[in-house]
Amino acid sequence: MKELSKIAMASFQADSDKVQKLAQDFFCAMDSDGDDKIDETEFLEFMQVQGYCDKAKNLDLFKQLDQDGNRTLDFEEVLTLYYIIKSGRPFCDYCKKFIPSTYFTCVGCLEDDPNKRPSYVCLDCFTEQKCAPHNHNHLSRFVDNYSLLEAMKKSALRELARSRSHPGNYESYQRSNSTTHIVHNHTSNNTWNIQNYSYQHSISLPANPTSSTAIVPQRQLSSLSLLIVW
Repeated sequence: MKELSKIAMASFQADSDKVQKLAQDFFCAMDSDGDDKIDETEFLEFMQVQGYCDKAKNLDLFKQLDQDGNRTLDFEEVLTLYYIIKSGRPFCDYCKKFIPSTYFTCVGCLEDDPNKRPSYVCLDCFTEQKCAPHNHNHLSRFVDNYSLLEAMKKSALRELARSRSHPGNYESYQRSNSTTHIVHNHTSNNTWNIQNYSYQHSISLPANPTSSTAIVPQRQLSSLSLLIVW
């Protein structure tokens, strides 16, 4: 979680004043008594209102965020939560805990229907083979997030090369692979609504986000199995 907190702070410092204000509003919306710190009650109430109650009910996530162990969250610790939500970081489907680092994703799920969330597994559960029953045509298709990203990158580059070799298809490729933008809609100084926070893409962050949604263009999935080599 320490590394994730550093990433969250670096992203915050690199953001525009407008985006930084949204992160500050996120903290203020959680800080119901205005004492500049978030206790367990405030955390649980906020997470329940925003649709994350199932992920926070046992306070495991709160304890992970509370790096100094003082049983309250300061702005930097809440900023990490804000980044987790913004970036769509997943929870393990088996132990139900937040995954702060490497995780495994089912490529078979993505290939079957990229509009549905795939299965996510933390390293411990993957090592213990808790995901073994999850298979496609009797094959386990789990890969780590770094391998998946590399496969997607190679697939995209190969498609770009093919599109450039056929000028008539290049403009269509550019339209369908436009940069993903993040949209923030803020309704008041005391309200921050996850339902108004989505990706401008064919796949959006769920209004009730039980875990993250993988953004993978359909045409890239067919070649993932060929690109991922163990």
